[in-house]
Amino acid sequence: MHNAEIDGKPPFTRYREGYTDGYHGRTPRMSDDMYLRGYDDGRNDDRFGMEERYPEDASPVQAASLRLPI
Repeated sequence: MHNAEIDGKPPFTRYREGYTDGYHGRTPRMSDDMYLRGYDDGRNDDRFGMEERYPEDASPVQAASLRLPI
């Protein structure tokens, strides 16, 4: 099945998007096999209290918080 949202995306991107949607309890957006595999993995990680593997809001490291050797 072709879907405009799927076309052109590499398999891992589809997996990661499915994982994120599943982890956050969103309704599945695609019927793609890789997306749905990620969706199930994300839903299971959330269900068992696992830390999210691919956080949506990965915060950049603040330069002020780094401790560099002098």
